[in-house]
Amino acid sequence: MYSEAQAAKLSLKRAMEEEKVKGFADVLVAKDLTEGICNLIQTAGLGGLKHNTVIMGWPYGWRQSADEKQWRVFFTVSASKNALLVPKGINLFPSSNDKVSGNIDVWWIVHDGGLLMLLPFLLKQHKTWKNCKLRIFTVAQLEDNSIQMKKDLAKFLYHLRIEAEVEVVEMVCFLILGMAHFCCRHAYWYTVLCLTRCRFPFFY
Repeated sequence: MYSEAQAAKLSLKRAMEEEKVKGFADVLVAKDLTEGICNLIQTAGLGGLKHNTVIMGWPYGWRQSADEKQWRVFFTVSASKNALLVPKGINLFPSSNDKVSGNIDVWWIVHDGGLLMLLPFLLKQHKTWKNCKLRIFTVAQLEDNSIQMKKDLAKFLYHLRIEAEVEVVEMVCFLILGMAHFCCRHAYWYTVLCLTRCRFPFFY
């Protein structure tokens, strides 16, 4: 078991060197993959160096059959109060040596800034994504003042020192995300709340 763990650790270090990723590599011994992931999520890091985000691959085939092990990992992430990222098609992402151009699109809804704004900003700090243009989309109902919302969001991004193109998309409420009416209004009003903080910060 020891020799297998050491071999896995060396393999992991080589992969990090090839991709020019700086960090620490270690191996956790467990009876199966699910238990190992759950243990790792809860025990990795120390103090200020403890992680706050877990990235997992997209669960292909979830429509055909629910993977109970995958859900167990999701629940562990939630219980440990970590953010969960589930990128789709991550195997098609460019390598660290490539340079790409185009757009990084963010649909900003529900989230009050935070991680959703931070991720594209961090991506653009890397040479691979540096030449991409950041576009922030937000959703408005037909009766809203879209022009004012666009101005407020642009001001909010300015205070965050984030350069981005802002677009307000008008939709009928029940079409937004294809969710129930209540969920839609819940998401919408979170967005409005953050914009209101930008316009009237002394209220909060």
